[in-house]
Amino acid sequence: MNKRRSTPVAFVLLTAVLGWPLIATAQNSGSDPRNERINQAIRTMLISLAQDPLFDGEDLDLVFSQQPEALINLGVIYGDTRSADIDTQGLPVVAVTPGSTAAAMGLRAGDRIVNMNTEPLLGLGQDDEGVSRAVGRVSNLLQQIPANDPVTVIVSRGNRRETLSAPLQKFQLPRVELALSMPEDDGPPEDLIMGAPPGSDDDRPPCGTLSMYDPPPHEFNLYPAYLMGINVKNSGSIMRGFQYLPPGDYELLVSDLIPSRELRVKHTRFAKRRQARRMTLEVSDGMVYHVAAKLLHERKAQGEHDEYWEPVVWRSEPGHCKGKPVAR
Repeated sequence: MNKRRSTPVAFVLLTAVLGWPLIATAQNSGSDPRNERINQAIRTMLISLAQDPLFDGEDLDLVFSQQPEALINLGVIYGDTRSADIDTQGLPVVAVTPGSTAAAMGLRAGDRIVNMNTEPLLGLGQDDEGVSRAVGRVSNLLQQIPANDPVTVIVSRGNRRETLSAPLQKFQLPRVELALSMPEDDGPPEDLIMGAPPGSDDDRPPCGTLSMYDPPPHEFNLYPAYLMGINVKNSGSIMRGFQYLPPGDYELLVSDLIPSRELRVKHTRFAKRRQARRMTLEVSDGMVYHVAAKLLHERKAQGEHDEYWEPVVWRSEPGHCKGKPVAR
């Protein structure tokens, strides 16, 4: 078994969008007290991750993207939802999430839910995929219940039935886009902050920066992307951090992070398949280039699975490299 490194694992929060930019620490926070609270919550999360053996390594690259969505926090983990016993015994509960609606009402592992808000869940049969229709009925009922209104279930517990109730927890999750990456060296994370004041070294080599982390505006059909290679066929993995390049012409291999629900192509397998695409970029000294995936609606409608998007530079701006340029 490999031993864990004695040096602490450092994580760099490159981008998080919660209505304002967060890069390492909250920027442009102004007087809004929420910014500091969210920044502290994210830092607490990173510290917790840094202590997890799962993240003990130098090959960490995670790009997380989530669109706004309403979250219903029922907090029930079902057992086998294809079992024919559900028709006669109810939906089996194998676990309850702490702090959830189910936990508040006193639902337990081993319970079987037979009724929700006076709607029976027995004898509904199975859908075309063999899943009990009771699962779909529960989902539909929860969608109709306003936040904080009571949800009431009747459960079979042992040899008796009990009625349980609690206010339904619903949350509106914001749009979030962040990237976790191990630092390229042992320098402080602040070395990765874009827009930091340049150093006083006048003889620095000419350099331009390639960035995939600044979230593009979705209203212009732009979505996050990640870099797979520079002047090569494919690096085989996500290229970490910002890329500092000497001025010149480059061929980039880029893959998209367009949510599958945005594609709506005829064949579902096309929506799940990520096709890396090439683009050319002329890098100039002292410039930062932000790359994104542009969704092409006219091609999406035709179901062309490898042509529904294209890599683009959606913004370029002056900025000094915070690392040494590497020739490719």
